Amino acid sequence: MKPDNLSIWQPASLSKNKKMKPILLSIIIPVYKVEDYLDRCVESVIGQSFKNWEMILVDDGSPDNCPAMCDRWVERDSRIRAVHKTNGGLSSARNHGIGIAEGDYMTFIDSDDELAPETLAPLVKMLAEHPEYDILEYSVHQDYMHPDDGGNLYVLKEKTYLTFKDYWSDAYGYEHCWSCNKIFRKGLLDSDSFTTGRYYEDVLLMVKLATMNPVIHTTSQGLYLYRYNSNGISKSYDAGLLQLLEAQLSVVNVLATDLRAPRWHRLYMRLLNVQIDVCKITGALLLPDVRVAVKNYFGMSSLVKSVLLNLFGLRLTCLLFGLRKCK
Repeated sequence: MKPDNLSIWQPASLSKNKKMKPILLSIIIPVYKVEDYLDRCVESVIGQSFKNWEMILVDDGSPDNCPAMCDRWVERDSRIRAVHKTNGGLSSARNHGIGIAEGDYMTFIDSDDELAPETLAPLVKMLAEHPEYDILEYSVHQDYMHPDDGGNLYVLKEKTYLTFKDYWSDAYGYEHCWSCNKIFRKGLLDSDSFTTGRYYEDVLLMVKLATMNPVIHTTSQGLYLYRYNSNGISKSYDAGLLQLLEAQLSVVNVLATDLRAPRWHRLYMRLLNVQIDVCKITGALLLPDVRVAVKNYFGMSSLVKSVLLNLFGLRLTCLLFGLRKCK
């Protein structure tokens, strides 16, 4: 049967018998105050063996040398375009790039990150062989080059998810809901896909995608290098934790998910960590009070929290860990 989504679907077997036109991949790179990283980011794409791409450098009103650096790259490679706009933030820059992208698929790279060698070729080959995939998600080395611990490596399994709910539950999509380690079918995104003026725009994109129910394939092939940057935008997001919790709960609402069901207990424990911080900072209590299975979900601390939840409930658990009464 045809998956219930918005894409034009055809069985993978047909793609093997029909000569497919080469896939054009649009690579959108927002640029702002990254003059120390931009060249390395662009070079990581140029060095790929896959060559049928267009790169859109969106200069988001950067006050440093980045605008001139973008223009120099345009002169060096005809596949690169540079757009200069007034500053509007990361979401605004991504949306602008989406609006002018011409590729069959599109992906995003933050300009202080890079791609590991030979990342794009196997991914695009996979898309050509499986036109039913709406989103292809690949592995990430988070905080690559971190001076203390070298970061965390997220290696994804080879699996196809026909519903967003299965992806969110079985692939733990909420734990790696970045936009930059995914390749999207062009029709999934438009110039309003990323919400402006809000933190955690990647999670908010997941809210919109959940309503579309795309076919998602995760793969261990390829690697996105999420480089550690002590001055990066995500480092200033602690004050937006309330927005993160709101965004995650919005996904839950779209999926009509009952957090009491065992398949969602791990998600609940992830949200509990955010809720405790939100409670400590603002006093707000948004998460429903749920009893979860007592177990070690991802560390001894989660085991303790699951015990407290079952004994005392959400409010007191937040109070004990957050040291502030929740409203």
